[in-house]
Amino acid sequence: MGYSSTWNCTMLWGCIVYLPVFFISELSFLFLMLVSFISPQGLDL
Repeated sequence: MGYSSTWNCTMLWGCIVYLPVFFISELSFLFLMLVSFISPQGLDL
């Protein structure tokens, strides 16, 4: 019983940590794609 609850807690924390990281990485990737699409010379800083 204790092992199951510990596993569920680990899965919960994994989702809590993984989802924001995945969302932020996807958002930053889309932002870079949008910037490079709008102004290709803007990346040459």
